[in-house]
Amino acid sequence: MELRGITAEAIDWVLANYHTQFPAAPRQGMKPAIIYQGTYGGRELQVYVQRDSHPPYVKTAAWRD
Repeated sequence: MELRGITAEAIDWVLANYHTQFPAAPRQGMKPAIIYQGTYGGRELQVYVQRDSHPPYVKTAAWRD
């Protein structure tokens, strides 16, 4: 995420203010994830969170554009 220029602040903001959520495509050998998508700094950010994790376990994040 750091290589993509995504800060912890951006991730926290999207998790608190997302406008869309949907399940991530299943991947063999990986735990299921939910994608939270929100607009941060004028860009769309997708945050992948392991399903049923408390507190949320962020697996990765990526800019949509």
